[in-house]
Amino acid sequence: PFTGEGMSWAIQSGILAADTIANHPADWLTVGEEWRQIYASAFRLRKFICRAMTTALRSSFARRVIGPTLATWPGLARPLVRRLSSSSM
Repeated sequence: PFTGEGMSWAIQSGILAADTIANHPADWLTVGEEWRQIYASAFRLRKFICRAMTTALRSSFARRVIGPTLATWPGLARPLVRRLSSSSM
């Protein structure tokens, strides 16, 4: 929740689901199988980044190091935030 990715992911997964259904309008078994693969592929790295960030933020040592570092160099977080909210899949 702290990265705000939930809304973006919901919209993107809805678009992917709609495309998958449109590609197989009468074959729900294929839609389900293809959807699982597409969703996993599209969100695997993003979920990994979020889990890593959550783990880091639970560590008081990491918070003491990461907070001041990002306050000094906020651009360091830009690639992670960009990847999490990216609409390209």
